[in-house]
Amino acid sequence: MGIKRVLCLVGVCSIMLSSVACAEAKPVENGMENVPSNYKLEEVVMLSRHNLRTPTADEIKEIDMVTPHKWFKWTSRPGELSVKGGQLETLMGHYYGEYLTQKGLIPSNNYIPKPGEVRFYANSLQRTIATARYFASGMLPMANIQVERHKALNVWDPTFFCSLPKTTEAYRAAATKQIADIYGHGSLQGIMKSVEPGYKVMEKVLDIKESKLYKEKGNPLTTDKIGISYPTGGVVKVAGSLPLANSISDSMILQYYEVPNDQQAAFGHKLTKAEWDKIFYIKDMYGELRFGTPIIAAEITRPMVAEVDKEVNTPGRKFTFIGAHDASLSSFLGAIKVVPFELPNIAERKAPIGSKFVVEKYLDTTNNQVYVKLMMVYPSTKEIRDREYLSLENPPMSYTLKLQGLEPNKDGMYTLAEFNQRLQDTLKAQNKLLENNTTKQVATKKVEKAA
Repeated sequence: MGIKRVLCLVGVCSIMLSSVACAEAKPVENGMENVPSNYKLEEVVMLSRHNLRTPTADEIKEIDMVTPHKWFKWTSRPGELSVKGGQLETLMGHYYGEYLTQKGLIPSNNYIPKPGEVRFYANSLQRTIATARYFASGMLPMANIQVERHKALNVWDPTFFCSLPKTTEAYRAAATKQIADIYGHGSLQGIMKSVEPGYKVMEKVLDIKESKLYKEKGNPLTTDKIGISYPTGGVVKVAGSLPLANSISDSMILQYYEVPNDQQAAFGHKLTKAEWDKIFYIKDMYGELRFGTPIIAAEITRPMVAEVDKEVNTPGRKFTFIGAHDASLSSFLGAIKVVPFELPNIAERKAPIGSKFVVEKYLDTTNNQVYVKLMMVYPSTKEIRDREYLSLENPPMSYTLKLQGLEPNKDGMYTLAEFNQRLQDTLKAQNKLLENNTTKQVATKKVEKAA
């Protein structure tokens, strides 16, 4: 009668070997339902990735050149929320209306909130604004919820993206080493070795030798080169074939979610479960590399950390929805030092489509202490592909998160004071290897591909 939680031992299985095309694991514990009755839900703060979108304009140019096959006929303009994405987000919102009613936070999903009780805030892109609107219409269909945005349409709000400041040679060396250690077993070339199996599957699925790009310039998916750079006022850049491979992986994930069967998603090819995972791994790793690496995440996510800190501590607030991107979630979770995790039963294992980082704030009525429960809530692969109706009887997935260096109580929660301190420590931490202490923010369309 709450959100499913599937137990997963972090580090036991790798992203590359995990199965997403398989039947979903039977839920063995329900993270929400099993919250003891002495806890009273007082507030929910949700940092959400947008739902299903079309590939961005840049991605479409790239993916059309690497295969003779026709991609799924997308239902929206480049980079915008798809029709199915809107439907899925409405279903998630409807579920949350039921869930919050059951928990006693709102009287019913026909409730019209009082001023200040709920807040919907989104980055100023169509896909994030539309996601927030669809969620609101599902959760509170009788309320005329206004989605707050701070920039003109398709101009990035700096709260959702903070660019790199000017860096020193020492910082760049330290960041590159951390990237290599985490994703390449100590070397950048190790990163390319890890994606090589996915490249081979892509070449087969795309029939890349028959593509225009291959015939004119040779194979674009080679693993011999990789470079990392840190442009001031921008985002981490990766040189070599990995950006193209990420675009292909991202587009194949979107196509996988949109079409009814695996073979159609793979242009008529029959892939094993392991082969699909090798393709999906590339996007996960690329996004984490650019945005989730701790030394980088700490610098680019400060405005979002401040926003969450404010919302968790706003008097009278019951519910907050912040419409963001996978890059937003990756950098936020990396910055606040969440214990590494892999989400079960979904193609993307870190910040999947339509996923939400959720802070639930509870009052323990036995001691008047306030606690928070931290989770990732998301629709499973099956729920996405089959457009399943979400309800208290058929809820989305959830995965309880842990913070490095802190021990949760027996119910998997931290005190509000501990969580607030982690947010404050994140905001105050300034890498000593940076050349200045002022992080420049950007508000531009140029970073769209980063999300």
